[in-house]
Amino acid sequence: MRSEHWRRGDLLLAGAAIIVLACLRLALATLPFPVVRRGVGAVCRALCGRRMVEAASRREAVRRAVLRAGRVHRSAFCLPRALLALVMGALVGMRLVVHVGVHLDRDEPFGAHAWTTAPPDDAMVVGGREAGRNQPLLTIDPFHYN
Repeated sequence: MRSEHWRRGDLLLAGAAIIVLACLRLALATLPFPVVRRGVGAVCRALCGRRMVEAASRREAVRRAVLRAGRVHRSAFCLPRALLALVMGALVGMRLVVHVGVHLDRDEPFGAHAWTTAPPDDAMVVGGREAGRNQPLLTIDPFHYN
């Protein structure tokens, strides 16, 4: 009965997120990461095209879709969720960036985390709770060409 409180667009985005997250988990489990990274970039560029917008409401819709997909795929950790946010952002016409970082801590000898931000102000979309204590090592921006 909760679904009747969802807007139709949110429900469709959440359904798409569940399917894309399953595909991302399979790709990350079976393919080398550079292949997955190039594939996600190509999908994002194809979905978004030239129509990019910066809107807090769309950013929030992406965040909700990722959280809902994460409830279905409970064992999906931060990297698949961050990549999912990247794809869902492209689907709604937003440019998002994934950061992968590491931290050294007394509690755990080594830790890694992935999170997604929305340029130009680097507003946090997914994975923000742990992002502050991590040193970014890799940035995935499918719309930035070197």
